[in-house]
Amino acid sequence: MKILALFVFLSAMISAQVQNDFSHFKAFAGDYKSHEVLEDKTLKPILKKILGKEYNHFITNLDVIGSVDLISGGIVLEGNAPHNGGEEMAKLDVNLYNGVVTAAIFSKGKIDVYTDRKDYKKQDPNNYMSLPISIKDWIALIVTELKYRFDKPTNLTFK
Repeated sequence: MKILALFVFLSAMISAQVQNDFSHFKAFAGDYKSHEVLEDKTLKPILKKILGKEYNHFITNLDVIGSVDLISGGIVLEGNAPHNGGEEMAKLDVNLYNGVVTAAIFSKGKIDVYTDRKDYKKQDPNNYMSLPISIKDWIALIVTELKYRFDKPTNLTFK
């Protein structure tokens, strides 16, 4: 009886730590099936909920998109609106291990981040530290006006 109770307790703990199961997204890494990711029956309602009226804006800002990437445990999509690279952009990180979804929109010089993270509190200064590395790196890229993608840093040498 004690073993059964322990098993039930551990099962509850494990399932409580995973918000959503996106493990099937691993198969998309390195592919160009971003549409399949965005249309996923579990992900799409989450995106609509966290983005609200900005959902269509987010989708438009992912219109020009590269491959589906796997970065630090997250399936990641990055794109921009047609003919608006550097001005209208979006990023999505879906964590494969804990199921947390994080979306970001860059528009009119401003970055807005949306998440379904359970412990998220709007305007909490600690939110930045909890962002996925892919989102933080994207924010850093935008803050530098995309320069580090094009300009060689002065302290970089090729050997």
